[in-house]
Amino acid sequence: PLLMWVSAMTVALLATENLVNRHMRRLGVAMKSFSGGARKQIDLDLAGSPVEIQTLGQSFEAMTATILREEAQLEDALRQKEHLLREVHHRTGNSLQLIASIMRMHMRQEKSEAVRPILQGLHDRVMGLATVHMGLYQTSGQKDVQMDELVAGVIRQIVALGNQQSRKARIETKLDPLRLIPDQAVPLSLLLTELLAGMSPQTEAAAG
Repeated sequence: PLLMWVSAMTVALLATENLVNRHMRRLGVAMKSFSGGARKQIDLDLAGSPVEIQTLGQSFEAMTATILREEAQLEDALRQKEHLLREVHHRTGNSLQLIASIMRMHMRQEKSEAVRPILQGLHDRVMGLATVHMGLYQTSGQKDVQMDELVAGVIRQIVALGNQQSRKARIETKLDPLRLIPDQAVPLSLLLTELLAGMSPQTEAAAG
């Protein structure tokens, strides 16, 4: 009786391993791999397994296919949004540069000494804004903006404009690497532009 019991248990264990366990391990490995970030179509070979396990495998395959399809659609929509945003920054920067050029023409023609400084200040602000948008255009599509590079570009532009008008300003910068999301970078860049454009001709500033 003991030998028969051992034999029966051995047969039962082998049958369980062949019909259930190995298929469940294969399904478990596929689930763990997919949940861990392996984004590929799952093709499980569950031939010979019970109907319940085959149904479970088919449901998992359908679920992964749906997730992959929806993720692909979201990525495509995100790429289109980034492309449109990049184009907006580019067109805005070009338009601001055109406005600044028109203002420059009016400044040359303006004879009133009281009006010319006002036009110059507006011109500098518009060019500063153009610099911000062109910087954002170059970084569009990225998850964050290299803020130290953008700030340095804005400062160079404002200083160059001031030097062209003999409005000498010396700005010393010591910028640590900093990355911000666009929602943070845009208002900070615009604020910096306003502060720099509003400096007096004799300003000597140190920014760190």
